[in-house]
Parts: sequence; C-alpha cells; structure tokens
Amino acid sequence: MADESKGNEEFSTHFSSLDRYTTESDTDSASEDEDLPPLLSRDKTRTSLLCDVTSRHKSDFYHGLDSVARQRYEEKIGSVGADPYLIPPAEQKDARHCSTEELPALAYPDIFMFLIQVPGYSAAALKAYKNLEAYRYFLRGCVRSVMLCTQRDKFIITSQVINPEGMDENPYHVWAIIEPNGLVVSAHCSCIVGLEAACSHAAATLFALDAVVRIQQKTSSPPLPASPRSQGSGEPVHTVNFSYPNKRRKTTNEDSGHAKPAIPLPTAEELKDFYDGLARSGAKSVVLSVLPGYCEFNSST
Repeated sequence: MADESKGNEEFSTHFSSLDRYTTESDTDSASEDEDLPPLLSRDKTRTSLLCDVTSRHKSDFYHGLDSVARQRYEEKIGSVGADPYLIPPAEQKDARHCSTEELPALAYPDIFMFLIQVPGYSAAALKAYKNLEAYRYFLRGCVRSVMLCTQRDKFIITSQVINPEGMDENPYHVWAIIEPNGLVVSAHCSCIVGLEAACSHAAATLFALDAVVRIQQKTSSPPLPASPRSQGSGEPVHTVNFSYPNKRRKTTNEDSGHAKPAIPLPTAEELKDFYDGLARSGAKSVVLSVLPGYCEFNSST
C-alpha cells in the first residue's frame, strides 16, 4: 500500500509539471486556440501537433517502470502513438457533456470481449457482471472525471478511480483506448495490477463510460410512435382479435383472398327444436332455467 501511495503522489506531481509545460507551449499559439472548433472536431494540424509532443515525451509514470513494464506499456499505446498520461486536460472533454456522435459506440459485449482476455475474468464471472468488484466500484461512485479525446481515429478515455474504503486519498489514474465502434483496444491503470492487461479500476471506468453512452443514446433517440390503441382509436371490442400472434398470422394467411361466409341467424323453429332436444336430454341447462315453458321442466328433473 505504501508503494502504491508513493506512486500516486509522483503521478500527481507529474501532472503539476505537465500543466506548466502546456501553459508555456500554449502561450505562443494563443491566437490559434481562440478559433479552434470543439474538441472532437479539431483540425488535423492540432491533432498532429499533440501526437508529435506526446510521441517525443513519455510520462514520469513511464520512466518509473522497469524495462519489461516499459515494453508492455509501449505496446498498449502503440495504436495511438502517444502517452495518454501526457494529454493536457484542455485537450479533453467531459464524457457527460458529449453527444452520441462524440462518444464511442461502447456496449457491454465490447467490455466482455476485452475482459475475457484478462487473467482473472471468466465467462461465468462476466455473465454475472453485477457481482464483479469493478462493477461495484462503478455503482459506488468511485469513478471520477471520465474525460475523452480523439487521436488517430480512436478515442482515448481517462478517469480517476478512488479507493472505495477511503484508505487512500490519492486516486488511481486510468486510461483506455477504444475504437469508434466500441472495440476496446487497451487499458491501463497507475495501480500495480494495472501494469498487466487491465485491473478492476480500468474495468470500472469502462462500466462508467458504458452508462454514459446508454444515457446519451436514450435521451437523443426519437420517441417511438404511439400505437393506434394508445391514441384512442375507439375500436369496438368485438372487432379486436385476441388470438395469439402466430395463430393470427396463420388465420390471416389462410383467409387471404377468401371472404368468410356470413353465418345466418337461426329461425324461431330451429331454436325451438334445439331447446326441445336439450330438454329431452335430461341435462340441467342454465339456458333452459330462464326460458318460459322449459324452466319448470328443468327444475323438476
């Protein structure tokens, strides 16, 4: 725990020096920045400038790794060619304030396909994902400051994840690289476990981003058209077909092109013959019990 706290303190110190670096470099180009469009639609010149700066520089976190961990880290960031820990906050946008078009199409199947490759995650555990430690981190609000930017046509997601037990005030710094279609390319965390493929803090960040995407999709989707019944069409009950859909389709197909013949109403003579036969059968009929001339006979039997 002491090593983790020390690492997080060094990471916070790195961000302080990074802010000074970006302030000095942005002073000369202040006039350019005034006319820049929103974050996710910035021109290629600005994007290539950011890529050039971050590709030539590595974070203090990177320099604190051993040779094996450095190689693994470089493989993770290879798809964007930049160290996500060096991306200035000014180049990022709060995921909660992004529209659907500005977010990756991340969904739980994408999280499943990424985590199933991580040691410690099984198909059975991911099926019951609400029992995962990472999902509990997300539910307890441990994921803070979910930000994003784009680089080489990919989304770089960053976040801070606090310890749910409150034993460590320094948050863990997480980043993930995601394709626009939602495919998770790689993820990393400043914790010790994060040196591997991913940890619970990185998974919690993916769950948090998934929630943001689903909320934005729900709020931006057009309302479904109301059904005729909900609009009060006033359809008579006797004309409503209450049969099961499969039977309804079968009946419709069989009857297509063939009009049903109208069933004629019975005559008075036919009704009398029916009632007489019912009375002779000896069955106690409810119908006969209310018909004059039959109710006495029916009650006597």
